[in-house]
Amino acid sequence: MITVFQSKKFMYHKEGYTKVATVDTDSIAEAFRLTQNIDGSWSQGPELSYDGKTYANKDFSDKVTVLTDLETYNGEVVGLRSTSSGDVLFDGEKYWFLVPSYGDRNATESYKTRGQTVAIDNFDIDGFEYDDKEKVMENKTYIFYEDPGHGWVAVPMADLIALGVADKITGCSYLLGNTAYLEEDCDLPTFVRAYKKKFGKAPKGETVYQEHTSIRSYPNYEYKEVV
Repeated sequence: MITVFQSKKFMYHKEGYTKVATVDTDSIAEAFRLTQNIDGSWSQGPELSYDGKTYANKDFSDKVTVLTDLETYNGEVVGLRSTSSGDVLFDGEKYWFLVPSYGDRNATESYKTRGQTVAIDNFDIDGFEYDDKEKVMENKTYIFYEDPGHGWVAVPMADLIALGVADKITGCSYLLGNTAYLEEDCDLPTFVRAYKKKFGKAPKGETVYQEHTSIRSYPNYEYKEVV
């Protein structure tokens, strides 16, 4: 069973939610599809009445149970809007956030995870904060650079700081600008352990082989240089 929560202020997750429906399915995708207004009104019955006429409601599904009262306008029942960006679906274990472009009406930067469906652990029906930067890190692919003798993974300093290990990386690694190149034996395990502790899984990686890499010529890692 999927429970659908729609934001009270369209697309804005900080201003509260209404529990609008349950959908008899285990699929988030199906719950989303069955709460769309395409050829009718998903939140109304098998027939629609408008301007004194009755029409078949092609968006009706007996899998959907509406949990909130429908409003009326000029004497006509107005159905709920389609489930969309900013809304949340609960599958009984996890809350899935349909990430909107912006967090609130005053935001100046769009979310990098906009358009994605992301599991969150802090859903509150009265509104919640969304840490977009953390979710970007959770879904990021890190590049492992390898030459004939050794390997390093490139990690933004911001990620090391967020994981609380920026001061635990040794001088065996390198630092160029805001990117650390973590040595595979000493420092890469430190990063992986911290990442697993935070996200419950290992980071995704992709290997790039270079016969001659410039990484060995970079300055040795020293955290105080970027504090």
